Amino acid sequence: MVLFIPGDQFLSAALDLDRELLEDALKQKVILATPTSFVALLRAVAYGWRQEALAANADLIREVGEDLYQRLAVFTEHLARLGGSLEGSVSAFNKAVGSFDSKVLPGARKFVEMGVSPKKALEPPTPLEITPRGIPPQK
Repeated sequence: MVLFIPGDQFLSAALDLDRELLEDALKQKVILATPTSFVALLRAVAYGWRQEALAANADLIREVGEDLYQRLAVFTEHLARLGGSLEGSVSAFNKAVGSFDSKVLPGARKFVEMGVSPKKALEPPTPLEITPRGIPPQK
């Protein structure tokens, strides 16, 4: 609680009569404020509120950062699994191309040798040489 005294001279006169007035007031959780000290008190309170708001923002930023980091960790796991699946898909595709080239095309060419006139030529698919980029390990 703040007790506003409208002039410095009034507080000075009261302190001349009772030297323990300030201490007694503080024990009762009362701040004696004059026009001179009241402005400083208001500035100190405003500063305290700003510091409290900054601390609250810092806590919120830390919480959001922790949450984002956890989400990134999960996302990284998903990417690693997806990369493994892509690698497996490319490998399976290349095996199918190899099988087509070594097992299917020779049989199809025999039809042409036997006089079948295809409307389209069979072109063997090209194996993929694409490797998914890996995710570097965390340090």
